[in-house]
Amino acid sequence: HDYNYSDPTISGNTIRNNEVGIEQRWRTRGVIEGNEIYGNEVGIEIYGGDLRSTSIAIEPPDPSIQNNDIFDNFRILESGYFMRANVLIHGEFNATRNGHHRIDLRSNWWGSANPADVPDTILVDSIGAEVLPDYQGFLDNRVGAGVAVPGQFLLSAYGDVTLSGDETYTIPDTLLVRSGDTLTVPDG
Repeated sequence: HDYNYSDPTISGNTIRNNEVGIEQRWRTRGVIEGNEIYGNEVGIEIYGGDLRSTSIAIEPPDPSIQNNDIFDNFRILESGYFMRANVLIHGEFNATRNGHHRIDLRSNWWGSANPADVPDTILVDSIGAEVLPDYQGFLDNRVGAGVAVPGQFLLSAYGDVTLSGDETYTIPDTLLVRSGDTLTVPDG
């Protein structure tokens, strides 16, 4: 969690299997770059605050989120349906310029090379100023490459992954390999 008045750099991590991968609230700035964020209910949550519950003006979060692989984050609803939730932006935001608040989401890979798919993975439910997620210059290929760690469970292979013939890997009943990615298993 990144909370009030922080300016963190979150870089070079694999963030998965969480309810929320990264959470940013009020007044946080910081840089989120070079991470793999997948398999969470929500990849990145950006919360603008609740201006009605405080007598002070809350400055909304303003992170720079660039050069990440942010994909396959899904929240399952009570109805049994799921919604894609790579980024969730909610709460109350003040206008920064031109009557809106821009969130910097440029140069990330969103799980697809199709530009029409990107907006459906960024959920905006805010009040106050209009929030504009800026995902221009999105990447049409992954930033990182898949990694398989010897001796650990191999549940999924994202990107092109080559296993070593000299190591032991534990594979459960189902192994997920994304369409277009390659899993190479050598003899041995």
